[in-house]
Amino acid sequence: MTALASAASRLELLPEEEAEVRFLIEHHLDMSATVQRRDIFDPTTVSAFAATVGTLERLQRLCLLTYADIHAVNPEALTPWKAEMLWQLFVATANHLSRSLDRDRLHASDENSLLEQIHTAAGGAPRAEIERFLEGFPRRYLAVHSAAEIAGHFTLYRKLGSAPLQTELKAERHGFSLTLLTADRPRLFSTIAGVLAAWGMNIIKADAFANAAGVVLDTFHFADLHRTLELNPSEVDRFQKSLSDVLSGKAALEPLLQSRESASRARPPKVAVSTAVNFDDAASTHSTLLEIVTQDRPGLLYDMGAALARLDCNIEVALIDTEGQKAIDVFYLTSRGKKLDAQKREVLREVLEGTIG
Repeated sequence: MTALASAASRLELLPEEEAEVRFLIEHHLDMSATVQRRDIFDPTTVSAFAATVGTLERLQRLCLLTYADIHAVNPEALTPWKAEMLWQLFVATANHLSRSLDRDRLHASDENSLLEQIHTAAGGAPRAEIERFLEGFPRRYLAVHSAAEIAGHFTLYRKLGSAPLQTELKAERHGFSLTLLTADRPRLFSTIAGVLAAWGMNIIKADAFANAAGVVLDTFHFADLHRTLELNPSEVDRFQKSLSDVLSGKAALEPLLQSRESASRARPPKVAVSTAVNFDDAASTHSTLLEIVTQDRPGLLYDMGAALARLDCNIEVALIDTEGQKAIDVFYLTSRGKKLDAQKREVLREVLEGTIG
């Protein structure tokens, strides 16, 4: 008799109650893993997770168990971002199970309402201009950002004519967010990640979107580990100038990264993490999912992004997470608008293992 069966017998659980407990035990890591390693705004991810849980009641129990499990193991591990993503996955899956998957935000009939909200928030900007800005963005963009945030992005977009790079840095409760709009170019994502790494910032989450006109909107949420920006207001301007200079080609990124890497070499990792590079071609309807688990280190995201750019891989979504000294980074990739074929996946695997292994 298993421990579960023994406990169920003592508690006089009904067979269906025992089965429910067994399910929760067997799947107690599924929700956390989905939040950290999958794009929870991709309908394919939500559909797969909904198929696993099956019912709204089971979803509710699993969500509560996941929350309690993370909090019990390490209360600090349940960051505000993770708690928010847990809630977003719960809501999306609940909507899917009730056959109204994110209907209020993602259904096509809601676009007119959204356009009107942005039109009002942006001071009466022409609807045609708003439509040009939104044209080509994944519908996931509408799920990730509120109408007020999108209106703010649109305001930055309108300034691109006078300055080809627009950035917005905001202090948040547990760090900062950096929003950047500019024309798409090779290695853009990895270069931004490199500047953040050079400044000692720990990237918690990153999103990358592009519209039909080739305008990229990247958002990075990061922790200022040394409180550089928080305690030194003058450093904020220097940080933004550093970012602008690197992206414009006025300054090189490598010297900045080398100084950070030199400092980190004096502190060898306490726990060795083996590198694993895995692909999943069924996780998304339009992209190839790449999951990398490896030793976290300064400049890691920059190195990975640069490798992806060299092989003509476009990052549709980036999900960045760190557990202790283990980096768990997930990318949804396309190449020339399509999923990666088998040959490109194997070449990419070799390059990544050689770069970060």
